[in-house]
Amino acid sequence: MIDNSAFLEGIRHAMGNDGIEEKSSTQAYKLDSPEGVGCHLHFSNSLLSKVDYFIEKDHIVKLIELSDLEEQIRECQIKHTHIASLSARENRKLRKKAWQPLTDEFKKKWCGSIAVIERLYRKNNILDTDPRYKLIIVCRDHTDPRMLDTLEQQLRGMMGVVTVTNTKNISSHL
Repeated sequence: MIDNSAFLEGIRHAMGNDGIEEKSSTQAYKLDSPEGVGCHLHFSNSLLSKVDYFIEKDHIVKLIELSDLEEQIRECQIKHTHIASLSARENRKLRKKAWQPLTDEFKKKWCGSIAVIERLYRKNNILDTDPRYKLIIVCRDHTDPRMLDTLEQQLRGMMGVVTVTNTKNISSHL
């Protein structure tokens, strides 16, 4: 049996380029780090992509990924500009291709994190349940909310319930 409380800590972003560490008063279980649940369950950081934190209540697992995606989202938006002369179908294909690297990254983290949580459930002898998973992507507070909406639209339907928010609003999504 594994005691999750050893991995409980305040949710916080890595130090940004601006030298500011953004954090929330909300606590969650650390999943992806040398001190996280993933490594404790023998998933090395290089073996599997995982989100940063998770919260579990009543077999609903909320996977929490902290990212400063502003630059990546901006690049996706530049790669995909709506071209009036193309059909709606062709424009959708262009948008999907532009966003593909970012959505692939989140798919890998989604799958890897579920693998870790499933092993945690087995280690803790919680075998009679089928947890439901939700993904929460937490961007830095300065990220434009309209950019977050676009990312959420790209991920919706691929990974169950996906919410994109920023640090100051994370507690309202947990």
